[in-house]
Amino acid sequence: MKREMQSPGVGHPINLDINETKPIKCDACGNDTFNQSFIMRLISAVYSPEGEESIMPIPVFECSSCGNVNDIFLPEGLKSTDKIDIEDDETDDVE
Repeated sequence: MKREMQSPGVGHPINLDINETKPIKCDACGNDTFNQSFIMRLISAVYSPEGEESIMPIPVFECSSCGNVNDIFLPEGLKSTDKIDIEDDETDDVE
């Protein structure tokens, strides 16, 4: 079964035989359907081009059955094998 698809970043379609592709399944439950979702990251005013705190949405795909996000859908730095150092702002308010 051949299907014509638009190649990302290229202005012309490519012919693709769907049998030459591999299915992606949820790493947690094996489901094969996904919904687009967003991981939201807060950007400090120090790093923001506008000099103000801002929010960066990161589009990902989550399993439509269990909500898991496979590492393949995550950018570098957010994969489960990456160490994420998150500063908890709530601890700053404790007296």
